[in-house]
Amino acid sequence: MNFFKKLCRILNEIIRTDSDFNQSITLQELIADLKNKKAKNPVGTAVAVFRDADKNKNGKLTYEEIRNWAITKNSNAINDALTKEVNEILSPMDKDNDGNLTAGEMLDYFVKQGLKLNDACEMIKSYFEQVDKDSDGILTVCELKKFIGADLQVPSQ
Repeated sequence: MNFFKKLCRILNEIIRTDSDFNQSITLQELIADLKNKKAKNPVGTAVAVFRDADKNKNGKLTYEEIRNWAITKNSNAINDALTKEVNEILSPMDKDNDGNLTAGEMLDYFVKQGLKLNDACEMIKSYFEQVDKDSDGILTVCELKKFIGADLQVPSQ
């Protein structure tokens, strides 16, 4: 299971802890859930999660607070997973192995994969419009990581 699927599964499990379905989790709900899962030290674990995640200190964790906490807590692993994913994307296309993609490299790759020239050009144009933020005609590892991880809002390293 890739890292992102695992993280989503964990977040969904935490959200299911919301026994009254009010879009937030109380300390008591989290303790009860951890006890049901036979976690070691459920009270200590829940208190630690609340200390780190309950940013407004109202005694409830919103789904957004849980998401932000999980992303912050796992930022190194997320960045590692993003780097791996970007390298898997780059590897077959990056002819000169410089860690960057040019439109020409992408075109060669897509045409060799059987895409029609016009379709490949449209796809490449779309990628560059979305990803090439500095408009230099090169997709860098950093730009690709920011694009792929944009929904996570994880700072790229």
